[in-house]
Amino acid sequence: MSFVPRTRLEKILCGLDVTPRTRTEKAVKEAMESIDSAVELPKVTTNDNGKVLKVTSGKWKKGDDNDSLPVVTAADNGKVLKVVDGAWAAVAETPAENAGSGDT
Repeated sequence: MSFVPRTRLEKILCGLDVTPRTRTEKAVKEAMESIDSAVELPKVTTNDNGKVLKVTSGKWKKGDDNDSLPVVTAADNGKVLKVVDGAWAAVAETPAENAGSGDT
């Protein structure tokens, strides 16, 4: 069973277009709007498959092709992501790299 907002405050919390009447409703609506604007994500399409999101100037932006993570397969099991020549790459982890990580 899905939640159905019944009160005006529930409708405001769910982002429905309700004109606030009380100070509480106004404060809640303002808080919800500030959260929405702070977490605004860019629109993505299938053309963005494989790309990553990054923060630029305090806002989420689509990364460019250089920011993409490498495609991995079952053959990469046991490997870690590491920056190699300025790009992410799946590489075999060496015991020396894992020393002191706390994983035993």
